[in-house]
Amino acid sequence: MKINILLASLLLGSALSANYVDHLGARVGISKAIMNENDTSKVDTKDVESLGPIYDLSAVFNFADEGFFHAFKPYIDYSGRYYDDRVINIASLGLYYPFGKWIGFEPYAAAGLGYAFSDWKHSPLENTASRSTGNSSFSGSLEGGLNYQLNDFFDLTAGVRFDIYKMQTKFKTEDHSTTLSDDYALSALVGIRFYFDRNTKTVESEKPPVVPVVAAAATTTKLAQDDTGKSETKAMATAVPLCDLDSINRRVYFDYASPDISEKSLPDMDIVSDCLKDHPKTEVEFEGHTDSIGSAAFNQKLSEKRSASAKAYVAAKGIDTARMRTSGRGENDPIATNKTKEGRAKNRRVDIYFIDGEVPVLFDYNSAQLKGEVSKLATVLEFMQKNPKSSITIVGHTDKIGSQNYNLKLSKRRADAVRKFLTGNGIDSSRIKMIGRGKLEPVADNSTAQGRAKNRRAEMNIRH
Repeated sequence: MKINILLASLLLGSALSANYVDHLGARVGISKAIMNENDTSKVDTKDVESLGPIYDLSAVFNFADEGFFHAFKPYIDYSGRYYDDRVINIASLGLYYPFGKWIGFEPYAAAGLGYAFSDWKHSPLENTASRSTGNSSFSGSLEGGLNYQLNDFFDLTAGVRFDIYKMQTKFKTEDHSTTLSDDYALSALVGIRFYFDRNTKTVESEKPPVVPVVAAAATTTKLAQDDTGKSETKAMATAVPLCDLDSINRRVYFDYASPDISEKSLPDMDIVSDCLKDHPKTEVEFEGHTDSIGSAAFNQKLSEKRSASAKAYVAAKGIDTARMRTSGRGENDPIATNKTKEGRAKNRRVDIYFIDGEVPVLFDYNSAQLKGEVSKLATVLEFMQKNPKSSITIVGHTDKIGSQNYNLKLSKRRADAVRKFLTGNGIDSSRIKMIGRGKLEPVADNSTAQGRAKNRRAEMNIRH
């Protein structure tokens, strides 16, 4: 009995301390043992008990948001069967598969491997002189059943479990011996399941809504000039706070082997600085490039110095460096031929990308289902359709209610809901990055209902 309590405590303790527990189960029921007998003297052993109560404790884990271990959830399980003359215990590991809910009911199946061991309370034979102690074996189990959802945290559950094992115990008297073998057990179980991490209010369709893009008042952002010297103007709905620039080169140039911005490009850098002053939530990325003259290592360092030079220039105009990112691409991304003097001059550059973000999409409590925010998403969709080189980072957030582990998963589902909307309307998934931040970055007071409503959001950061 002490061993049973210890093992059950270890199971529950490991489950409660884990970061990825899906649910815990506690069940009771009736177990029917099936035995074989090898009696050298034909002594009657029909009094061996074959029917008794059973208890079962289990923990089911969710280690992934998608893939095999999201569909087939690992579990640990410990069960005890109490017959009048013996106790049989089984500790096992396996996979648990829920088939999905239908009007509150969820069929499930489970299969596991484990270790079974038993202990006799008293001998089934009179005048027993001795008995063997090696009554244990490896085991396998199969189970099927049905869960019924009571609320956000509890399910009623009922199932049938079949266990197979081979536990032999030899009993000896003065004139004969008998070997009893426990081979199988069939059990019926009922109980409850407690869920740590269930989002019962989220019902996401397989296909995201395809929404016609409604024309909206637009601001214009003039993109970098192409090789012909012509510039292109793109439109974006005013719901997304872009820099409103009538004229800008988003490409600044450098002299041969120099990390310093050329004099002719300084006015363009001033316009970039003014844009960032007018739009305090807009960030910028400077991406440095070189021509092909020199070694790859030299050009990589030179490209990084050029992007750093652009950052330093804008910082000197009073822009916080936290809003600026730099990178270097060396000679890897030419926009013109490196075989001519003119082409190499075009390749000695820094490309400027604005990151206009924190366009929020709000969600209901405990939900990752898009609601009345589709029109806002449509404006983002329209911009990305018109600007095929743009990309987006979607950052999911929650309020403070619930554990960080639960909220982290919920925030990822919220970001994924936005991703599904965009990909379902033709945006390639390679242009989309998702991040879940849980409850770590509130934008409003979590102690009020209004504040929590603002924190239940997904923010979209557009790089263009």
